[in-house]
Amino acid sequence: MNGPANSRESERLDYCNLRLSDDPYDLGALVERVLASACIGQLETSAKDFKDIKRLNLSGMAIPLLREICAGRIGLVRHGTVYIIAPEGMPDLVKLGWQRCAEIASFYDCAIPPCLIHFTQDLTACDLVVRDLPGIALVTLRVDDLTDLPRRLDHEIAHILLMSGNRFLDEGLAVLAETCSGRQKHVAYGTPLPIPLRELLVRGEHCSPVFDDIIQSSHRDHALYDQAGTFIAHLRDHLGLGGLKTLIEDVARVAPVMIPHLLEARLGVSLDAVERRLFGAAAGTPNQVISLDELAQIYRRARVTGEIEPVTAVITALEPHRSNAQAAELLARCLAWRVGRTIATGRDVDFKAEEGLIAKIAGSLPSTTANRALAETLSGTLQVAALVRARDPFGKAIHMRQARQHLEAAVSLSEAEHEASLALSSIFVLAPKGFGQDFRRARELLETVARSPDYRAEADMLLSKIKTYV
Repeated sequence: MNGPANSRESERLDYCNLRLSDDPYDLGALVERVLASACIGQLETSAKDFKDIKRLNLSGMAIPLLREICAGRIGLVRHGTVYIIAPEGMPDLVKLGWQRCAEIASFYDCAIPPCLIHFTQDLTACDLVVRDLPGIALVTLRVDDLTDLPRRLDHEIAHILLMSGNRFLDEGLAVLAETCSGRQKHVAYGTPLPIPLRELLVRGEHCSPVFDDIIQSSHRDHALYDQAGTFIAHLRDHLGLGGLKTLIEDVARVAPVMIPHLLEARLGVSLDAVERRLFGAAAGTPNQVISLDELAQIYRRARVTGEIEPVTAVITALEPHRSNAQAAELLARCLAWRVGRTIATGRDVDFKAEEGLIAKIAGSLPSTTANRALAETLSGTLQVAALVRARDPFGKAIHMRQARQHLEAAVSLSEAEHEASLALSSIFVLAPKGFGQDFRRARELLETVARSPDYRAEADMLLSKIKTYV
């Protein structure tokens, strides 16, 4: 996999040489020059630098890999600052490694630091990131499960892009990054944290065993990771991506005991209140059931702010109670809105989980005119989700026609069925000219919807799209 030197391939080597000419003791540049030299076939230079590293008594998990690379026994490929080692006969992993790095870097709007990604067939290896050598992070991933590899790779890449030094926050950042490879959001809403949130923040340094002890003692692996992801999503929704990144940088600079105070200052609310909202009762206290009225208020508030995460949490809380007619109706409205909102924001999401739940609910609502309209809205929403995923024009045309039939039926049954009006108007706006595009009809629907405060923001967003098209 090593090749001859050329101007493009030697760019990184020139950069390392420049850094070392300015500072001969720049260990990060020295370590990276071992890799950059090997990439272009300059194994003698690579071996010489490796000897210097050994003389400096640098040690770490990457040292055996560097030794094999210098000896020419392991080939590696470079893309920018990313060096990749893939098993023989698996060249697609090189492309996957670079693509996922670029995707997660775009997701968090971060530059990719120098890193060595080692795809290994060693079944005893663990997925992990180590930074025991200056200037470069080593990412190790097993390739025994290729189906789940993109998600696992996204998780580990996030660890090299953003790091607060707090295990709970850093795992949350990594879990949130997994959504880039299609991971469904698992929101542990209403499930208490194993220890109070404040304690997780104060005692959660990477050198502390608190996080791992919780997982090993209570088999809470997925629950605790999901709760961390939910908390980070909450921070991003309230602070924005830029605010979240600034917060993570500031957390890395303060003493652990100050982290709760820092978060409360940024959020403008106590962490106890945040914990109650996201995870129900505080750890160590009886879990309080959140009433349907409270869940409905969360849903209505999210409609105004456009936040998807709180509605996802409401769906998780309602699903076990869908046999209750009132809960089923609220659950149906949450599902319809979440699918519609996700599509409106341009996210490429697989709606299989939503489709299964919608199918269970649509036929079980009590038979009233309002619920028949809601059932048609759900069926139409199901077709809109299928329309977004369809790749061929014929399939898109079928799903568009079926979506229009259901949504038109919902609107004719009840003019107050605003979810249907929004979904229908979005089809009229986004459909190609001559294939269902109808700005006049969309405007009529949206002007009616905009009279409702809960739906005004979404209606205005679609009306503004019409103005850009006309």
